Order: sequence, then C-alpha cells, then structure tokens
Amino acid sequence: MAAVGADRQCIPAYTLIGELTFNGGMADVGIEWLEGAAGEKPNEAVIFEWLVRLYAAGGRQDELNQCLERYSTLRGLPVSEATLLFARDPSLTQDIRARIATAAGY
Repeated sequence: MAAVGADRQCIPAYTLIGELTFNGGMADVGIEWLEGAAGEKPNEAVIFEWLVRLYAAGGRQDELNQCLERYSTLRGLPVSEATLLFARDPSLTQDIRARIATAAGY
C-alpha cells in the first residue's frame, strides 16, 4: 500500500493489493483500495479483474454484476467469455466461481 501512496500509477502495486487482500481474507480492505484505483484508472482491466474476485469473495453481488460487465468490456469480451476466464481459474474456490457465474446470469 505504501507503493500506491508513493505512485498512484503503479499498476503492479494494485495487483499486489488485490492478491494479498484476496488470499488474506481481507476483501473489504482490497475493495476499498481498488475502488479508488478504478475511479482514477477506469480503463485498467487488471484492477477490475481483482475487484470481480474481491466482490465475489465478499458476497457483494450487485457490485459484482456491474464490475463483471465493466471487466468484460475492457477485455473486449462478451460477459459469458469473461465469466469463463474466472470459471477456469483453479485458484478460485467453487463458491467464488458460482457467485461470478450467477452475476453473469448462469
């Protein structure tokens, strides 16, 4: 988080925040930091990728729906294909995959 404080443009720092808060069970902390980043860098797909994971982990379905749509747009994919990227990710639990699939309408 100090890296972000030093350079708000440091995308690898946001990725690290996403990874650490997701794997550390601190979804709300990661969401807070990454929502701020998304406001400043609304075209950085990696920020929205981590927000999808964190919203799913935190059970925040409304935000997850919107974020998944934004992520798919940034990646130039239909929501169904973006959802498959998460569904095939072995690092995600079945529960999180199911929440993402629900957000996509499956």
